[in-house]
Amino acid sequence: MLKRKYFLSVGSFEKRKNYSIIIETAYLLKNLNYDFKFYIVGYKTKYIKVLENKLKKLELEDTIYFLHNISNSELSQLYSSCIAFIYPSRYEGFGIPLIEATNHKCKIILSDIVVFKEITENKGQYFQSTSSNDLCYNILNCVFDKNKISQYVIDKKILDKFD
Repeated sequence: MLKRKYFLSVGSFEKRKNYSIIIETAYLLKNLNYDFKFYIVGYKTKYIKVLENKLKKLELEDTIYFLHNISNSELSQLYSSCIAFIYPSRYEGFGIPLIEATNHKCKIILSDIVVFKEITENKGQYFQSTSSNDLCYNILNCVFDKNKISQYVIDKKILDKFD
């Protein structure tokens, strides 16, 4: 069983998915002495090389893990055991992983793009998609501010209209 000390993101390895913001945020958190891990699961593309180079440059190979070709049960376990699901996309058509994360009762941190606000009826916890500082702030609030925990959980009823 995985320890609950990691954040999860799911989607193909494309520039629009904005995984570089997770890398930058992980770097900030590591420099603040937080030992969080990040798993990014998705379809492997050529863009993964850009992300891997950024990991090496920032010495984060022991902090962020790229996974692909995993089974549905492995993905389900990742959703079920994560601290929170992070969806950092700069633009998205819909976002199936958002529904999957909600079905697994994950805390969720979303980029502040219009489609996410529409899908969640503006009841999610959002960060500026260009700000690693804002994502870092949201991660720390999600973990440590007990008064704000409910802000990170999207009511499943909102997303039940999608199947």
